[in-house]
Amino acid sequence: MANQNAIILSALIGQLRSEIAPDMKADDYFEIFSNEQILKEYDLSYEEILKGTLGKGGDGGIDGLFIFANGALLDIEETLPKFKGSLKIDLALIQSKNETGFGESVIQKFISSAADIFSLEKTIDSLKTVYNEDLLNHIKLFRDVYMSNITKQPELNISYFYACKGEEIHPNVSRKIDDLKATIKSYFNSANFSFEFVTAEKLLKLSRKKPKESFTLKLKESPISTEDGGYICIAKLDDYFGFITDEDKLIQKYMFDANVRDYQGATVVNKDIFDTLKNENEFEFWWLNNGITILTNQASVSSKILTLSEPQIVNGCQTSFEIYSYFKEKSVETDSRSLTIRVIVTTDEKIKSKIIKSTNSQTAIPAAVLSATDQIHRRIEEYFKHNGLYYDRRKNYWKNEQKPIKDIISISLLSQTFKAMILQEPHISRAKPSSLVKNEEDYNKIFNQNYNIEGYLKLIKLQRRIEKHLILTNYLGKGEVLNIRYFVYMHFVLNNRRNKAGVIDKNVKEYFDEFISIDFNFIKDIEIEKSIKIVFDIYKNNGGTDGTAKAKYFTEAVIKSILNPEQSYKLI
Repeated sequence: MANQNAIILSALIGQLRSEIAPDMKADDYFEIFSNEQILKEYDLSYEEILKGTLGKGGDGGIDGLFIFANGALLDIEETLPKFKGSLKIDLALIQSKNETGFGESVIQKFISSAADIFSLEKTIDSLKTVYNEDLLNHIKLFRDVYMSNITKQPELNISYFYACKGEEIHPNVSRKIDDLKATIKSYFNSANFSFEFVTAEKLLKLSRKKPKESFTLKLKESPISTEDGGYICIAKLDDYFGFITDEDKLIQKYMFDANVRDYQGATVVNKDIFDTLKNENEFEFWWLNNGITILTNQASVSSKILTLSEPQIVNGCQTSFEIYSYFKEKSVETDSRSLTIRVIVTTDEKIKSKIIKSTNSQTAIPAAVLSATDQIHRRIEEYFKHNGLYYDRRKNYWKNEQKPIKDIISISLLSQTFKAMILQEPHISRAKPSSLVKNEEDYNKIFNQNYNIEGYLKLIKLQRRIEKHLILTNYLGKGEVLNIRYFVYMHFVLNNRRNKAGVIDKNVKEYFDEFISIDFNFIKDIEIEKSIKIVFDIYKNNGGTDGTAKAKYFTEAVIKSILNPEQSYKLI
């Protein structure tokens, strides 16, 4: 049976690779596949998975490192968010071997690297000769989020995973786990430690878990039906917990509107909800909470069982996650208190967009965060699709459709590219990518119904062309590519357009139209390589650090190098 599972898994991975990552090496795709399956409960996009998949060599035996704060993935490109209330940090460290047996050397490498990762006495600089830049950036991110929130006494969960196509674990391999645990505990004694051998059987089981399309919820009373096919319902808290979790009692994140779900709002509100669940047993929960709003394509009720087709929870996400935490963390089995639920039946995207905005209008969520269903995003999605690209306005929709990884374009990538190439603010693209769709002013400059939709496609095609050269530039490390890419985008565009003046807010459309009019296909690749070299020299001359890449002075230096190419710019 063990060999059978390995054969089936190899065939599955081979077929998936041919469909979604044909240019990727087999070992590299196995890492992506393993990371995706192991972290399935977090509903990560390919873009997020790739950022956490570390480079080859000097990785300390770690192929994937993912850091979650209060259940949300931390992005190494982002400025560290501020947290209110309690903080839970989850680390997932993954080694994936495209082979049929578990070996001792993997765990030994885990032990060696753990002694460096978790020893705060060892500075990042002192580890540069041992580990690659990608791993060091993740180590720094972990230390930053932990130490900057030390007064909160964060709950720390450290989970190791070792995945391969094998089934049997030799005692000589498994006994080393105690040594790894002892190493972790010597640095973080209060941390929760776990280790899992992810076998071929487990990988197959995880791969079979697909987003459900039909859900059922047991109601406490017969619902009130509306003329348009909707319902107003009351359900017990334990039944609602079962509704939002799978057979392993893990929350099904794809049920929640991605933009609302991923927004890191006021955790004080979350704490209040949790405290109500934990301490207010004498009161009915629905007296103290506004309840849940669910959009669905189709709904029906029979014998107090509500059946929903492709439900999407668009309001009450914080309440839902706190109910989940309450049942999981407190090991609650039953709770008969009630929760109110509004069910709205519609397939009209415009109506869905209006409902999402309206039901979240009284929260701290900026309107821009709720705009993925705006008309312009639907237009971009349709236009990209006709040109062989897949715009991921609905997070992971195209991933679940098994479209090629390289052809899935995120809202964040398009925003960062626009900000760099058109608005000439690459330092913002590098330092605050999420702010571009959460800040009203930025959002409205980037996504405007009056813009020519062709321009967005042209931006991405040019971005992809430049990116190929960046990746193949042998004198650039992965971290250096991360730090200069948006400045290279800006330099190449600005250097090859007629109007080299800075953007004036009211002229963004005019500037964008001129960009569209330029045929960049006639500009030779050597010009991209020149842009890379010039930007990299300015980057190194101005410190060559993450701080450099996030600073406005770097942008100013690159622009001045174009307007006055005979001068050398160092602005620190």
